[in-house]
Amino acid sequence: MKRNYFIHLTSLFFVVFSSCQKADDSITIENDKLPMSVIARIGDVKPATARYAGTLNNATFIEGDAIGIFMDGGNVIKWTLSSIKWEPATATYWPETDVSYTFKAFYPYEDEVTYSYSNIPMPSLLEQNGTFDGIVNRDFLVASTTQNYGTSGTVIFQGEGKAFNHVSALVHLTILDSDDLADATLTGISIEGGNIVAPSSYSFETSSVTLSPNSNSDLLSTTLTQEMDKDQDYYFVLNAKSTESNNVKLSIQYTTNGKDYIAESNSFSNNIFTSGKQHNFTVNIKDKQLSITEATINPWTDSEKTDNIIINNPQEIVNEESE
Repeated sequence: MKRNYFIHLTSLFFVVFSSCQKADDSITIENDKLPMSVIARIGDVKPATARYAGTLNNATFIEGDAIGIFMDGGNVIKWTLSSIKWEPATATYWPETDVSYTFKAFYPYEDEVTYSYSNIPMPSLLEQNGTFDGIVNRDFLVASTTQNYGTSGTVIFQGEGKAFNHVSALVHLTILDSDDLADATLTGISIEGGNIVAPSSYSFETSSVTLSPNSNSDLLSTTLTQEMDKDQDYYFVLNAKSTESNNVKLSIQYTTNGKDYIAESNSFSNNIFTSGKQHNFTVNIKDKQLSITEATINPWTDSEKTDNIIINNPQEIVNEESE
């Protein structure tokens, strides 16, 4: 699915399920049914934030995107963005106007996947090319709200605690065109650690991710042929990892003067990747040694860079938020 970049979520998307509207824009109720509409937004902070934050482009929901919505844990309904409206696959109505219902939503919804309230397969992380555009095919977002019909029958996924938020972790590597990499060619990047790209599913019952390990669950490897004529940026989506028990290794493969080399860091990101966060690392290779010269952690949807991490040395990264 393509994305329109440099577009912020400043507009509200909604759909009204009725054959007509009155001149005063009130909803026409047919056969005593109360049609449901939807507003969907990403990010809790204001002003509205972008789907992807980084040094490059921003993106948002566009034509053809589909979300799944559960009401009180019932059957999932697919809603697809058409023009500026979210259209349901099945006409959806409010059972009662004065009863509050709990709505849980997720992105992306794929027709060929079977979904249940406690088992929502997340996009595969096994094959990634490191490009910024490639993030869109790996991203997984969830949203939750509890409300009644209100004044318009609109389910509002917007605002703090209600908007769509990222479940996985985003890693942004800036590889410096200096020292050993000056005039070199990058031939590969790999990140290896316990279950960092394992197939996963999300449960709204527990609000948690379940990992399903397999033989490829620990290694993310990307093959490159990139001449180092400037600093290079790469982006990867990983499963959140909150324990230091298993080391995460970052490896950079490169060729210079006709010889192949690998530089590694065996304690990458202090072995922790946080859900919904963007982990930014500046990487340098000198005398065949890989060092992380700068590291920050930001909210994934935050377009402003805030330094939440300091580095005491390349192998010790301290999160200021945890101190």
